[in-house]
Amino acid sequence: MDLRQLDYVLAVAEQGSFTRAAEQRHVAQPALSVAIRRLERELGVRLFERTSRRVALTDAGEAFVARARRIATETDALTTDMAAFATGTRGRLRISAWYHVEPRLTNFLRDIVAEIPEIDLTIVELPSSEAVAAIRMGDLDAALVDIWDEDELAGTEHLVLRREPYVLVTPPNHPLAGRASIRVAEVLPEPFVVTLPGTPLRRCYEHAFANRSDRPRTVIETNELASTVAFVSIGLGCAILIPSIVDAIALPVGVAPIGDAPEAILAVAWPTGPATPTRDQAIRLVRQRASEPAASG
Repeated sequence: MDLRQLDYVLAVAEQGSFTRAAEQRHVAQPALSVAIRRLERELGVRLFERTSRRVALTDAGEAFVARARRIATETDALTTDMAAFATGTRGRLRISAWYHVEPRLTNFLRDIVAEIPEIDLTIVELPSSEAVAAIRMGDLDAALVDIWDEDELAGTEHLVLRREPYVLVTPPNHPLAGRASIRVAEVLPEPFVVTLPGTPLRRCYEHAFANRSDRPRTVIETNELASTVAFVSIGLGCAILIPSIVDAIALPVGVAPIGDAPEAILAVAWPTGPATPTRDQAIRLVRQRASEPAASG
């Protein structure tokens, strides 16, 4: 028994005629008749009563058609489901991303969900080194990562979203606030508010001072961007951020670019090897959004 035979039986049942069923299915009538006779022999029952005037279902045929219709419905649904997977409009996407290093993350995710409405989306927040390792192992489909050098992404495909200088974020009336450029050495005497080890903002802090053996004094260690900026705003210390993050901050702070600090690089990375339609759809949307100004919504 195969799906073609089931389809022929349903066509004859619906049309009440082998000839009309063959015309509807665009097949020669003798071929359709032979296929149904073979099915009847295989099942050991007659599905149709055939006379010169009419074709009618037997009791066995009625039972067969009822179940065949359910099978046909499930087959159509299965075909539709597989087409969605094949075109990337349905599937699984496992990503690592931190909202506070990419203010456009919500725009990326909104576009992905709108374009792939049946997506099974999982988001985790991993340190960049762990996220890259997970991509190489096949445990993640993509990750938003802050890197010091593109060599960190060896063994992955990647797209650099932006390169930015580090800036010192200070209380509004701080002596360094508003300077056109400052040097790392000028920052060292300042007390600092930092996030926990492994977080992207802590990576910003560590990268800015990567070439120095001495570091500023840490006065507060917090777990989130909002707390970092709030503590800086009321004068408890300074912080190291990047301009795109500062632009999204509503609290009053001062800003000064650090001219001799390394450059911050934000990228999206994904596995090498065979493409997956859902991941490719997501990357296409990220490329599209990445070409827009950071402040666009």
